[in-house]
Amino acid sequence: MSPNIKEPRSLIPIIREATEADAASLAALVQQLGRNDPFMVVSGFDPVTGVELLRSVIGATSDDGLFRIFVAECSGELAGLAICRRHPPPERDRVLQLDIGVDAQWRRVRVGTALVQFVLDWAQQNAIERVQLAVVSANTPAVALYERNGFEVEGTLRRSFRLDDDVYDVHVMARLLA
Repeated sequence: MSPNIKEPRSLIPIIREATEADAASLAALVQQLGRNDPFMVVSGFDPVTGVELLRSVIGATSDDGLFRIFVAECSGELAGLAICRRHPPPERDRVLQLDIGVDAQWRRVRVGTALVQFVLDWAQQNAIERVQLAVVSANTPAVALYERNGFEVEGTLRRSFRLDDDVYDVHVMARLLA
Protein backbone atom coordinates (compact mmCIF):
# COMPACT_ATOMS: atom_id res chain seq x y z
CA MET A 1 0.00 0.00 0.00
CA SER A 2 1.36 3.39 -0.93
CA PRO A 3 1.73 5.93 1.89
CA ASN A 4 -0.05 8.60 -0.13
CA ILE A 5 -3.37 6.78 0.34
CA LYS A 6 -2.93 6.19 4.06
CA GLU A 7 -4.45 8.40 6.68
CA PRO A 8 -2.27 11.48 7.27
CA ARG A 9 -1.81 10.54 10.92
CA SER A 10 -0.19 7.25 9.90
CA LEU A 11 2.59 9.15 8.13
CA ILE A 12 4.14 10.23 11.41
CA PRO A 13 6.85 7.64 11.98
CA ILE A 14 7.58 6.15 15.35
CA ILE A 15 11.35 5.93 15.74
CA ARG A 16 12.60 3.38 18.25
CA GLU A 17 15.40 0.94 18.90
CA ALA A 18 14.95 -2.38 17.12
CA THR A 19 14.01 -5.37 19.26
CA GLU A 20 14.51 -9.07 18.69
CA ALA A 21 10.80 -9.26 17.80
CA ASP A 22 11.58 -7.02 14.78
CA ALA A 23 14.05 -9.50 13.26
CA ALA A 24 11.74 -10.97 10.59
CA SER A 25 10.35 -7.56 9.56
CA LEU A 26 13.84 -6.08 9.59
CA ALA A 27 15.19 -8.89 7.38
CA ALA A 28 12.32 -8.28 4.94
CA LEU A 29 13.04 -4.53 4.94
CA VAL A 30 16.74 -5.10 4.28
CA GLN A 31 15.89 -7.44 1.39
CA GLN A 32 13.43 -4.88 0.01
CA LEU A 33 16.05 -2.12 0.22
CA GLY A 34 18.57 -4.34 -1.55
CA ARG A 35 16.12 -5.01 -4.39
CA ASN A 36 14.73 -1.50 -4.82
CA ASP A 37 17.55 0.89 -4.02
CA PRO A 38 20.53 0.56 -6.33
CA PHE A 39 22.69 2.74 -4.08
CA MET A 40 21.93 0.90 -0.84
CA VAL A 41 24.50 -1.81 -0.19
CA VAL A 42 22.99 -4.55 1.94
CA SER A 43 23.90 -8.15 2.53
CA GLY A 44 21.43 -10.75 1.33
CA PHE A 45 19.66 -12.80 3.95
CA ASP A 46 18.31 -16.26 3.41
CA PRO A 47 14.85 -16.85 4.91
CA VAL A 48 16.12 -18.97 7.81
CA THR A 49 19.53 -17.86 9.07
CA GLY A 50 19.05 -14.23 8.07
CA VAL A 51 16.29 -13.72 10.61
CA GLU A 52 18.17 -15.60 13.33
CA LEU A 53 21.36 -13.68 12.56
CA LEU A 54 19.52 -10.37 12.85
CA ARG A 55 17.83 -11.50 16.05
CA SER A 56 21.21 -12.30 17.61
CA VAL A 57 22.73 -9.02 16.40
CA ILE A 58 19.82 -7.03 17.80
CA GLY A 59 20.06 -8.91 21.08
CA ALA A 60 23.75 -8.08 21.38
CA THR A 61 23.49 -4.38 20.51
CA SER A 62 23.14 -3.17 24.05
CA ASP A 63 25.99 -5.31 25.40
CA ASP A 64 28.90 -3.04 24.50
CA GLY A 65 27.11 0.15 23.47
CA LEU A 66 29.00 0.28 20.17
CA PHE A 67 26.19 -0.79 17.84
CA ARG A 68 22.55 0.26 17.57
CA ILE A 69 19.76 -0.34 15.09
CA PHE A 70 16.89 2.13 15.11
CA VAL A 71 13.73 1.58 13.08
CA ALA A 72 11.04 3.85 11.70
CA GLU A 73 7.58 2.35 12.06
CA CYS A 74 4.63 3.70 10.08
CA SER A 75 1.14 2.20 10.24
CA GLY A 76 2.51 -0.84 12.03
CA GLU A 77 5.16 -1.67 9.44
CA LEU A 78 8.89 -0.99 9.32
CA ALA A 79 9.48 1.84 6.88
CA GLY A 80 13.18 2.48 7.45
CA LEU A 81 16.22 1.79 9.57
CA ALA A 82 19.32 3.49 10.88
CA ILE A 83 22.40 1.43 11.66
CA CYS A 84 24.77 3.18 14.03
CA ARG A 85 28.28 1.96 14.77
CA ARG A 86 30.36 3.67 17.40
CA HIS A 87 34.11 3.20 17.23
CA PRO A 88 35.68 1.38 20.19
CA PRO A 89 37.33 3.49 22.90
CA PRO A 90 39.43 5.40 23.46
CA GLU A 91 40.69 7.04 20.25
CA ARG A 92 37.47 7.36 18.24
CA ASP A 93 34.66 6.47 20.61
CA ARG A 94 33.03 9.86 20.06
CA VAL A 95 32.57 9.08 16.34
CA LEU A 96 29.39 7.43 15.05
CA GLN A 97 29.18 5.80 11.62
CA LEU A 98 25.63 6.05 10.24
CA ASP A 99 23.84 4.07 7.53
CA ILE A 100 20.20 4.82 6.75
CA GLY A 101 17.73 3.09 4.48
CA VAL A 102 14.08 3.97 3.82
CA ASP A 103 11.72 1.74 1.86
CA ALA A 104 10.83 3.32 -1.50
CA GLN A 105 7.11 3.54 -0.67
CA TRP A 106 7.92 5.62 2.42
CA ARG A 107 10.29 8.14 0.84
CA ARG A 108 9.46 11.82 0.56
CA VAL A 109 7.16 11.69 3.60
CA ARG A 110 9.88 12.68 6.12
CA VAL A 111 10.73 9.18 7.37
CA GLY A 112 14.41 9.75 6.52
CA THR A 113 14.34 13.13 8.25
CA ALA A 114 12.79 11.58 11.37
CA LEU A 115 15.47 8.87 11.45
CA VAL A 116 18.33 11.36 11.01
CA GLN A 117 16.98 13.70 13.68
CA PHE A 118 16.42 10.82 16.11
CA VAL A 119 19.98 9.58 15.61
CA LEU A 120 21.41 13.08 16.06
CA ASP A 121 19.46 13.51 19.31
CA TRP A 122 20.55 10.06 20.52
CA ALA A 123 24.16 10.85 19.59
CA GLN A 124 24.17 14.10 21.58
CA GLN A 125 22.77 12.29 24.62
CA ASN A 126 25.52 9.68 24.32
CA ALA A 127 28.58 11.94 24.12
CA ILE A 128 29.02 11.55 20.36
CA GLU A 129 30.86 14.51 18.84
CA ARG A 130 30.83 13.47 15.19
CA VAL A 131 28.31 11.59 13.05
CA GLN A 132 29.67 10.49 9.69
CA LEU A 133 28.38 8.57 6.69
CA ALA A 134 29.13 7.68 3.10
CA VAL A 135 26.62 8.31 0.31
CA VAL A 136 26.83 7.80 -3.45
CA SER A 137 27.09 11.29 -4.92
CA ALA A 138 24.50 10.49 -7.60
CA ASN A 139 21.94 9.76 -4.87
CA THR A 140 20.91 13.41 -4.82
CA PRO A 141 17.80 12.96 -2.63
CA ALA A 142 19.93 11.35 0.10
CA VAL A 143 22.66 13.99 -0.21
CA ALA A 144 20.00 16.71 0.08
CA LEU A 145 18.48 15.00 3.14
CA TYR A 146 21.82 14.96 4.92
CA GLU A 147 22.63 18.56 3.94
CA ARG A 148 19.23 19.73 5.25
CA ASN A 149 20.19 18.14 8.55
CA GLY A 150 23.53 19.90 8.85
CA PHE A 151 25.88 17.35 7.29
CA GLU A 152 28.69 18.63 5.09
CA VAL A 153 30.67 16.90 2.37
CA GLU A 154 34.20 16.47 3.71
CA GLY A 155 35.59 14.64 0.74
CA THR A 156 34.77 12.56 -2.28
CA LEU A 157 36.04 9.07 -2.99
CA ARG A 158 36.24 9.16 -6.75
CA ARG A 159 34.99 6.18 -8.74
CA SER A 160 34.67 4.06 -5.60
CA PHE A 161 31.22 2.48 -6.06
CA ARG A 162 30.46 0.14 -8.94
CA LEU A 163 26.91 -0.71 -9.92
CA ASP A 164 26.62 -2.98 -12.92
CA ASP A 165 28.68 -1.23 -15.61
CA ASP A 166 28.60 2.20 -14.01
CA VAL A 167 31.07 3.65 -11.52
CA TYR A 168 30.11 6.41 -9.07
CA ASP A 169 31.79 8.78 -6.67
CA VAL A 170 31.02 8.49 -2.96
CA HIS A 171 30.78 11.51 -0.67
CA VAL A 172 32.05 11.27 2.88
CA MET A 173 29.74 13.51 4.91
CA ALA A 174 29.78 14.45 8.58
CA ARG A 175 28.06 16.59 11.13
CA LEU A 176 29.95 17.82 14.16
CA LEU A 177 27.89 17.89 17.34
CA ALA A 178 30.31 19.33 19.88
